[in-house]
Amino acid sequence: MPCATVLRGEEITDYSDDRGNRIIGTPATVQSNTQVVFGSSNCTVRFGENVNWMTHIYFNDVGGTVEVDDGAQSIGQLELGIDCTVRIGKRLNVTGLFSVVTEDGCTVEIGDDCLFADRATIRAYDHHPIFDLDTRERINFARDVVIGSDVWLGFGVTLMGGARVGHGSVVGTMAVVTASSPIGEHCLAVGQPAKVKRERIAWAKNGRPPAPRMDPGAHLDC
Repeated sequence: MPCATVLRGEEITDYSDDRGNRIIGTPATVQSNTQVVFGSSNCTVRFGENVNWMTHIYFNDVGGTVEVDDGAQSIGQLELGIDCTVRIGKRLNVTGLFSVVTEDGCTVEIGDDCLFADRATIRAYDHHPIFDLDTRERINFARDVVIGSDVWLGFGVTLMGGARVGHGSVVGTMAVVTASSPIGEHCLAVGQPAKVKRERIAWAKNGRPPAPRMDPGAHLDC
């Protein structure tokens, strides 16, 4: 197996190698110790404009893709398995360490204008398989995670495989969102597992009333 290719700091710019790995675009700023590690082949990173990048990317298997849209700012770690994708929308703001772990072809989708507090974690899969003793079949498969736009994840929030958080919602400190407890649009959710405590909410970074785009007035599915 080929050795991993490790790019650091200013090396994280337009790049390609003979294993089909690529970086397309260059962050506006990048910390000197930030790494992109190509541990396999045919993996791609795409950076938009004005990206402030302090997040390590580890491609552990073939076919991974990371897409970072314009104006995103992130500090933390992304870990991708075979044929996995992580899409980060415009103007993501991460205020502390943030992590994503994917495997088995899963996609993690993050919308525009999201705010993630320190220790926000997305785990699209469990590190170890669990089997039914009677059928011998695996029961904990990896699943996609989808986060809408204008979502605020509080300190220590964890999203497990299959989690869904709708547009304009807030997930409170240390909450755990699972596939069985999806969060709809414009909801406030807390707890382990997270449950909706209030509907038709909106939030703003600057304390002002919500902008019209955050309150479309449509029926909200919570």
